[in-house]
Amino acid sequence: MYVKTVANSGGAECVSAPPPALKISKTLQGYNVLRISGGIEDTGEGLQWHLVLSLFLAWLLVFLCLIKGVKSLGKVVYVTALLPYILFVAFLIRGLTLPGSANGIIYYLTPDFSRLHHPQVWLQAAIQVFFSLGPAWGGVITMSSYSNFHDNCLKTAFFVSLCEGMTSFIFGFAVFATMGFMAEELGVSVESVATSGPGIVFITYPEAISKLPLPQLWAVLFFIMMITVGLDTEFGMFETLSSGFIDAFPKTLSKRKTLTVGIITAVFFLMGLPFTTRAGMYIYQLIDWYSAAFCLILGALLESLVIGWFYGAERFSRDVELMTGSGVPIPVRFCWCIFCPLTLFIVFICLLATYQAPVYGTYEYPAWSTGLGFFIGLLPGIPVPVLMIKELLTKDGSLKERLSQALEPASDWVPIEAKHVQAYRQRQVPNPASIWDKIKLNLLGPDSIY
Repeated sequence: MYVKTVANSGGAECVSAPPPALKISKTLQGYNVLRISGGIEDTGEGLQWHLVLSLFLAWLLVFLCLIKGVKSLGKVVYVTALLPYILFVAFLIRGLTLPGSANGIIYYLTPDFSRLHHPQVWLQAAIQVFFSLGPAWGGVITMSSYSNFHDNCLKTAFFVSLCEGMTSFIFGFAVFATMGFMAEELGVSVESVATSGPGIVFITYPEAISKLPLPQLWAVLFFIMMITVGLDTEFGMFETLSSGFIDAFPKTLSKRKTLTVGIITAVFFLMGLPFTTRAGMYIYQLIDWYSAAFCLILGALLESLVIGWFYGAERFSRDVELMTGSGVPIPVRFCWCIFCPLTLFIVFICLLATYQAPVYGTYEYPAWSTGLGFFIGLLPGIPVPVLMIKELLTKDGSLKERLSQALEPASDWVPIEAKHVQAYRQRQVPNPASIWDKIKLNLLGPDSIY
């Protein structure tokens, strides 16, 4: 699915094919680099070794950056997090000097309020915000677990969200300045070239760069920026997986961090080999289509319900107060308990209702591949019911009693600082007598039921 950016209305419009006015060379479409075949079933003559080498170097770079876990990662991110901003400033300055850049900026900043009447725009905007912030991937939780116990997590969450939004908004100036230049070069409207997704990164933007003076310099800088941005994303997801293995087998793996990272990178390298065939782009599109939206949004919905209602916003607020010295404001409680789960539920239902089979340009995937895609999308969610059943079987009593026990925090769910453990276990959390009291407790705090 191609997604056409509607930046000035806060959303995007799904279309089934790239704009016809934009004519892209075969080289940039991947015929010389990816050597794309005619369909997902046509893998060509096997692996393409130039892509295998690129994949190997990419995973080798990840391994070297994470060889010592968060210790080496903390040093690497000084480069990978700051370098994109430096390069972006260079692209922004260069873009603003190009003919036609003003048209791109005007298109970017001119609101088209008629777009707000389309529910699809709001849906795509919600999905974009969801994936930009990265909840439910595990990386946010993993990285925050290395923070100091008394760090103000509320301020950090607000600051990170603000930085993400402002970065996306400011980066848009550099992108649309270059899109305006390319539109003038091609003699088409800015809207015709303003696509998003993999197309703008690997096709449209490189095409625009090729028309700049000293295109080799700007191409190198652009792809260095993309490598650093990609590494930042990879670090969070990879550390989530490696830390999960180490936490699951601490006695075996805690002192073998380097070996663990090496094995995981080797496995991922092998799993990535199908992408180096001539059908690799189709495989990538299929997995990206199904593996992200459905399962991740459903997982985020379950997380919101667990924190807001099963564990309880009041109990979670007291945990935050123990760490930061102050509880959670009522508006944040409403976000946890009502706004977030309701929004995610609506988005999830809309995704199901507006589902379309994946396409790549004009290529339509065969039925067997979409079935495989659904299986891949559901695969990450399978452990949820399996572990739920396992947890119920380990409890004693009737089904209702087992369910009640399973919904309570584990005995080892305590503060990491030993001086707080006893007080944490002895604290009295209100036990509402009715559902209405439980709702008021989680939304408004204990004063609402006393």
